[in-house]
Amino acid sequence: MTALTLVPLLILAACGSSSKKTAGSKGATATTAVGATKLDTNNPYTYLFSADFTGSIQAYTAGEVQGLNAAVVDINAKGGILGRELRLETQNDQNDPTQGVNLLQQRLSSGKKPDAMYPGGSSAVTQAMLPILTQNKIVSTDATSSDALNDPTKYPYHFGDSTLASQPLPAFVAEFQKKGFKKIALIYANNATGQSTEASYSKAIKAAGLDFQSVSYDEKALDMTPQLQQLKGGNPDALIFSAFGTPGLYILKNRAQLGWNIPSYADQLAASFPYTKNMTPAELTNVYVQTSAAYVAGGVAANWPLLQHVTDQVKSQPDGPKTLQNIGVGLAGVGYNALILLKLATDQAQSTDPDKVKAALESLKQPTPPMPWLTYGPEGQFGTYAFTPTNHFPTVNVSAFSYVPPGSYDENGLYKPGT
Repeated sequence: MTALTLVPLLILAACGSSSKKTAGSKGATATTAVGATKLDTNNPYTYLFSADFTGSIQAYTAGEVQGLNAAVVDINAKGGILGRELRLETQNDQNDPTQGVNLLQQRLSSGKKPDAMYPGGSSAVTQAMLPILTQNKIVSTDATSSDALNDPTKYPYHFGDSTLASQPLPAFVAEFQKKGFKKIALIYANNATGQSTEASYSKAIKAAGLDFQSVSYDEKALDMTPQLQQLKGGNPDALIFSAFGTPGLYILKNRAQLGWNIPSYADQLAASFPYTKNMTPAELTNVYVQTSAAYVAGGVAANWPLLQHVTDQVKSQPDGPKTLQNIGVGLAGVGYNALILLKLATDQAQSTDPDKVKAALESLKQPTPPMPWLTYGPEGQFGTYAFTPTNHFPTVNVSAFSYVPPGSYDENGLYKPGT
C-alpha cells in the first residue's frame, strides 16, 4: 500500500484510507466543468500535500485540506495553472520527519516529480524535507512557522504563508508591559518549532527588560507537571505555553492540578485548540489565547466576501462544518493561501519553471484590494505577502494579534472570545 493518494475535489481524503481505492481516480478531473475554460488534463499541475492524516494532529490536517480543496476549485475555474488542471495529491507523513522524507523520496523516484508541494504540518517535518525539495528545485508553500525556515539562502524555493513564530512577539511584549509583568516563563515542545520559539521569545523578552525562564517538554508526553513545577519555582508573573494540539490541554490541566492560577497565554500554535469544549471554567482561570484579528466574529470578517465564499466551500465538504466549529477557519485559510500564492506567481511569471516562479514570488506584484488571499484581512489591514530575496514569509502588523479569554468558534469558524 502506498501512502500517496489523489484527493477528489470537495472530498476530504479519508484519514487512513488505502490509496489503492483512490490513486488514479478521475474524481480530481471533475473541476474542468466548473469554469468555461477547457483545462489540460493530460499534463496537470500537481501539488503534493504532506501531513498527518491519522495521528494526533489529523484534525488540523482536515482544515488545511479543506482550504486546499477550495483553492483548487477556484483556480481551475479561472484557467488552472497557465491552462493546466491543478491537481492535489496527499501523503500521510504521520507528523514524522523520517516518514515524510521517505515518502517524498519514493514519490520522486516513482516518476514525474510534483510541480510544487506543501511539505508538512509541523516545522520539524518541513525542515526535514526542504533539503530534498531544494535539490530538486521544487517550489513549496506551507503554514509551518519556525523562524529557521525563513532562510532563502538555504531554502531558496520555500515560501511560508503563515506567521512566523517570532512575529507575534511585539504584541506579546506590549501585553506584558501593559499589565506590569516583570518575569515571564515559557513552556515549549522540544522540537524544531519549539526550539525556534524559545530562541525568539528569549531574545525579544529579555530585550524588553523583562526576566525570562523556559523549560521544554516531549511533545508525546501526557504529564507536564515536572516542567510546570520547575517554572513555578522561579515565581514568574506570567506563563506562555507553546503547543500544537493536545499538549496544550495537558499543560493547562496539570497547571490547575497544581493550583497555579498564574496568567497563562496560548501562543499562535496553542490558540486553535478547543479549550472550552474540553476543560472546565476553573481550569481556564486566568488563561488567554492569541487570536487573529481577521477571524474574530463581528470584526472585519463580517464584511469579507472571499472569506464567506471559502467558508461556504468548506461547509460543502464532508466534515467541513465540524472542522469550522472545532478548530476555526484559520487553517482552511492558510491551505487556501498556499495555492493562491502559486497561482499569482505563475500568472505573473507566465511560467511554471521553479526559478521563474521563485523570482515572481520574491517580487510579487501586490493585488488591488480586496485581496485574493485570506488571513490578513480583506484590505490587507493586518499584513501581506511582500516576499523579497531575503524574506520568504509574510509581513505582519502588530494589530493582527490580540489576547482574549478562551472562547469558541461559530458556524463559520470565526472566534467568539469568552468572558
